[in-house]
Amino acid sequence: MTQNEALSFLGIDEISMSKDAIEAALFDLKNQLFSSSHLPQLLDAKRNKLLKLKEVAEVLNLLFSQQLSDIQIQNNDSPAIMESFEIYQKNESIIKQKIILSNDINVLLTCIDLLLENLKTWCFKWSKINFEQVLDVKISIALDDMEMLQCIKELNQKEIIFFDQLNESILQNKLKIEISRLIQLSNFLNKN
Repeated sequence: MTQNEALSFLGIDEISMSKDAIEAALFDLKNQLFSSSHLPQLLDAKRNKLLKLKEVAEVLNLLFSQQLSDIQIQNNDSPAIMESFEIYQKNESIIKQKIILSNDINVLLTCIDLLLENLKTWCFKWSKINFEQVLDVKISIALDDMEMLQCIKELNQKEIIFFDQLNESILQNKLKIEISRLIQLSNFLNKN
């Protein structure tokens, strides 16, 4: 990549504007990461854009701090649905907090990898459920977190605590739809 190509990528004409342009691009990417944390395809696209920004910064000889990534998320190996959901949510919150606080491209790349790992682990838990027919749903439309929590609470009231207790006949329709979405996401993530 040449300097002119780097400037063109940023949509500017002068090198003196490049640091501000990269910071603005990072700000936009960080906002997009928040809204697309449940969509692996968009997370991959954001990773590619960050890698391109990193290349642009190197070509333009811009120095950005090189922070060490110290993000620690919890291993989500719980067989209990509620506990697993809480771990998934806590991990996502930790990662998003790091996204807010960092302008380091390498840290943001690590955050994307961790968002994908967290999502993959969560989806995989649901993919073990034996569904007669996985509904054809849009993987981009997730059940609201509060609705998911309410569905899990309703399962707990029926004394369905663990993933291996789930079966299709006891699930309400909105949970069937979300599980179908998570199964499809798990299949997508395992292919990539």
